[in-house]
Amino acid sequence: NTEISIPSVKPGLEVDEDARIEGDLIYTLTKDAAIPSSVVEGKVTRNEPVLDVKYSKPEPTQAEKAVSWTLDLLRTIVTLILFGLLLGWLAPTFMKTLTDKLQAQPAASLGWGVVAYVAFFFALFLLVTVAILGAVIFGIITLGGISGTIIWVAILALFAAVVGFVLVTVFLTKIIVAWLGGKWILGRFNPSLAEHKVWPLVLGVVIVALLIELPFVGWLIGLLVMFLGLGALWIWGRERWQMRST
Repeated sequence: NTEISIPSVKPGLEVDEDARIEGDLIYTLTKDAAIPSSVVEGKVTRNEPVLDVKYSKPEPTQAEKAVSWTLDLLRTIVTLILFGLLLGWLAPTFMKTLTDKLQAQPAASLGWGVVAYVAFFFALFLLVTVAILGAVIFGIITLGGISGTIIWVAILALFAAVVGFVLVTVFLTKIIVAWLGGKWILGRFNPSLAEHKVWPLVLGVVIVALLIELPFVGWLIGLLVMFLGLGALWIWGRERWQMRST
């Protein structure tokens, strides 16, 4: 094998003491270069680098920010309404049960939502730990095939769990709270509309989406909505588990 040495070139501008420049020297750097005075016969000038405006992204105007915010809000509203209508069509009993649980136990739903959120990440940690231990143990006793299977099963389980959790927290929790909120508001003005299959969802989604997009407090409202929806789902799942156990 033949070793090839690659010369190292320092960044910036360097001028050797033995060099001679007959005339002026103009260079562009962010700081002065160390140039021997005897090298340049003429004038030495340093220019600051200038950013090419063609390649710089301009700061959006207030009007552009407002348009972007409005479009994002509309996309959120339409997406939540479509998902809500789909869930109401495919699983009407399930959605009604969740909203009833939230309406009957709002404080408990909020508390259990926090528990469910923490429990999910704790379960992920346990799954990763068990998968690593299982892979190491079966690898030590030379059952490499089982070790590889455990790793792949764990990866698929993690992927399914994360995707499911994201769908629940991003869509389902907001739909549950929005549906109940819209039903509650319409019930104060027009009880017949409160039992409609569409209008409570539409009204609730618009209100929830607007509240979540509020500056400074929107993120907190989003957390509360997520915990309330998660808690209602947790209470429903716990009761189903208890019914099966008995």
